[in-house]
Amino acid sequence: MKINGVDVYFLTLISSVFWEKTVNKKILGILLGLVVGFSMPVFATQTLADFHGEMGGCENCHENGETASKDGAFEMQQCKECHGTLAEMDEVHLSHDGMMECSDCHQTHEMNVGQEPTCDACHDDGRIAK
Repeated sequence: MKINGVDVYFLTLISSVFWEKTVNKKILGILLGLVVGFSMPVFATQTLADFHGEMGGCENCHENGETASKDGAFEMQQCKECHGTLAEMDEVHLSHDGMMECSDCHQTHEMNVGQEPTCDACHDDGRIAK
């Protein structure tokens, strides 16, 4: 897939090498967020799973590359490897640290890139993640 004539796979490969060698995860996360944010029309109909899969296959999230682990621990660790822990994120995530897993709100095979999770599974006041 290309964005403004640049191959997304190439950008992903370069950013992963750059990430491992020199850049703090938070800084790269912010930069990646900006790129994705400004490219949202391109990804609007792509699921989170498809988006992550394009960066290296299902093995990016699933230990055996096909199915989720029984307890979700492997997948949760994969989220943390790239995005950081809940405690390292914004206030919304921090308040759930130790209580929830990423997949409790972010259903990767059902949600599209850029889609905000609703909080109504636990909260009945109409709030959404911001």
